[in-house]
Amino acid sequence: MSTPPPRVSTLRRRLAAAAAALALAGTARAQCNGPDDAFEDNDTCATALPIALPFVQPGLWVHRYDPDLFLVTVPSGRELNVQATFVDANGDVDIVLYELGAPCGDLWTNLRSSRTFTNHERVTWFNDTGAPRQLVVQVELWRGSVPHCNSYDLSITAEVPTGGCHPSVHDDALEPNDTCATAGPLPLGATTGLWVGRNNDDFYRVSVPPQATFDVRIDFVHASGDLELFLYGASGPCGGSSNSGELASSMNEANQERIVWQNTSSAPREVIVHVEIVEWQSCNRYDLTASVGGAGLGTNYCTATPNVTGMRGRLSARGSLSVAQNNLVLEASQLPPGSVAAFICSRERGSVPGARGGVGVLCLGGEIGRFDHPGLPTGSAGRAELQVNLAALPRTGGFVAALAGETWRFQAWYRDQGGSQATSNLTDGLELTFQ
Repeated sequence: MSTPPPRVSTLRRRLAAAAAALALAGTARAQCNGPDDAFEDNDTCATALPIALPFVQPGLWVHRYDPDLFLVTVPSGRELNVQATFVDANGDVDIVLYELGAPCGDLWTNLRSSRTFTNHERVTWFNDTGAPRQLVVQVELWRGSVPHCNSYDLSITAEVPTGGCHPSVHDDALEPNDTCATAGPLPLGATTGLWVGRNNDDFYRVSVPPQATFDVRIDFVHASGDLELFLYGASGPCGGSSNSGELASSMNEANQERIVWQNTSSAPREVIVHVEIVEWQSCNRYDLTASVGGAGLGTNYCTATPNVTGMRGRLSARGSLSVAQNNLVLEASQLPPGSVAAFICSRERGSVPGARGGVGVLCLGGEIGRFDHPGLPTGSAGRAELQVNLAALPRTGGFVAALAGETWRFQAWYRDQGGSQATSNLTDGLELTFQ
């Protein structure tokens, strides 16, 4: 048998390759073309199929150029949960979520998306807008997928979330503090179990003495929602986030944000701390730690009992420890707003829980004197101040003058609320050695 000319042999090879390609294409078409699922034709944003929730359907099909789109209504206070399960080796399925009326079908303008190379895709979205919202759920096959189609199981639900960070479940004890105008007193020390939502930022107010250093930190799980931290002057721009006139900010992708800021002026400075979550995420829990140091007078001692606000009353001093200058101001902070406070003093330390039937700890001992003034109002900020006359410190039998080298202890007693009953409470103690 004669050998065919080279040109004929090449032609035969090309024909064989073309036949193999047609066979593969036929196999792909057979896999992709049938049977179709019962919810077609829902291939575009305009033809998205309205469905009632919950929606659970196995055995659906999606084509590389034929996505499946569903129109869902998410009630306020509910979390939308979309899950698709499939075999990724048979075609990479993805999920994209769009707002109704927004650009739909665009790769970069979606509300949420899940595009992994696993056998499972999931997106969630919490409706904290206060009204029902219509969204479009798109199930698509990655356009670079070699198999042109795949089957998948789909589950779409909208339920009250079980996580504690959603406002539909419960708020934290320091709310409402959602705006600069409603900023609550900043709790010094450690406060756990706080949360922040996309439409529910947290604002806190604190006074930083002259030359003092203010240190504030939030700890959280970044994977559950990226939080950011800002510091504003109370009399300036507030709440605008990055590049809005803030004094300082902390924005990274770790599990902690921290700001350390010094008041370099010669007067106390009111500042506002702002905790927010990035706009495309719903909410997250966080722990707050704050301190003011470096310029406050004296040493705090004795742990105070939390009051009705969830914070512990704190006593601080500013001015001078010089007896000759006689310029000392005591400030009680983190007290219940709209309450009254009284200041007391002694040369001795003490520790008496439940003093006079209240819930606080009396941190003074020996002869205890009360400053001669009516109850000082705490106002809306939960603070009370007293200008101390060092030439007339109260004692049981009258008044005495402070002497250089003496150490005195101070505390504030204030009206509190225990459950449904009125009670009393005390700040921590403050120890001052005069000069």
